[in-house]
Amino acid sequence: MNELKDMTKDELLDELESKNIHVVSNETLSNYSDAMDDIMQAFMEIVDDVNKNYFNEPTQEQLENVWQEENQSWSEVGGEVEPFDEEFAKALYYRKCVGQAIEDDAIKFLSWLDNNNRFFTYVSLEDDSEFVDLIEYHPLTNLESYLLEDKQALEQVLFED
Repeated sequence: MNELKDMTKDELLDELESKNIHVVSNETLSNYSDAMDDIMQAFMEIVDDVNKNYFNEPTQEQLENVWQEENQSWSEVGGEVEPFDEEFAKALYYRKCVGQAIEDDAIKFLSWLDNNNRFFTYVSLEDDSEFVDLIEYHPLTNLESYLLEDKQALEQVLFED
């Protein structure tokens, strides 16, 4: 992909951002929080269909506990206590699980999600002490962005000195 190789690092980062591709790196001290909504949407899209879920199915007790914690936090800031909603409690439960999985081993979880959801693309790049993770959720097409196709060109531009 010659177009990619002709870009500067800043141009590439701008182009990735313009295509809604999240960039997580140690250089910018960014984390996965900006990408969390896309990660959660991609996960929730497949959670009921995937053969082997990354997490254990929540028990009714776990769902009720997470709902109770959410209601308590909500009421502490002046919100009204809501009646139990199983689907919403399930989303809250998995949001905690996903957050913990990313904290524990982001590469392992995001690679699993990439393998199990055709609308989610994860590319992990490394060079010595630097890393860059690229995350794209593309729910309208199962095709990843052309920008993510050439890993070698991405590394060349992102890790140039």
